[in-house]
Amino acid sequence: MKKEMKPRDIRLAGGALIFGTIIFALSAISQQIMGFLASMLLLAFGVLGLRNRFGEKVGEFGKNILLIGVILGSVISLVGLFGAAVDPLWILIVAGPATLFACLALFGVVALYKKPMSRWNLLPLLAGVWFPIIFVPIIIKVFNGNWYPNTNTMLILPLYLQGIALVILGYVLISDTPDEIPSA
Repeated sequence: MKKEMKPRDIRLAGGALIFGTIIFALSAISQQIMGFLASMLLLAFGVLGLRNRFGEKVGEFGKNILLIGVILGSVISLVGLFGAAVDPLWILIVAGPATLFACLALFGVVALYKKPMSRWNLLPLLAGVWFPIIFVPIIIKVFNGNWYPNTNTMLILPLYLQGIALVILGYVLISDTPDEIPSA
């Protein structure tokens, strides 16, 4: 049985995407692990709203890549939470959102081709690509033992770009959702 989100729920998902972005950015700047977990829940709900709103228009790959990102990203973050006692496993808490954003970027590539939105089809790619790109060097530094968070302020600019794109994407979800969504 196919479960569709109501238009009101999709708008709530847009708000969750905006609020989750704010928590994610603040957590990234202040390196608060629990903030990453809280933002992951909100971002996952927002991405599910995006999937429900535009999934049929982008096809099976685009629709399923968002679901894979939500599930895999959440599981990775939870494994990181439970494995945080082991020194390098805490990084998995941050790897969860990186996975979610990488899948959002793949959805964005499909969205550029299929054009599911009336405008702003570049947004999912811009909203998803930045954190996975900056996360790879962070992982390498963590496992090499030379990660000093306060010296990596150059990583803030891509987070601002991603945050702006995610907030606009959340706004698009809120504003472009009609009162009635036609059944497929």
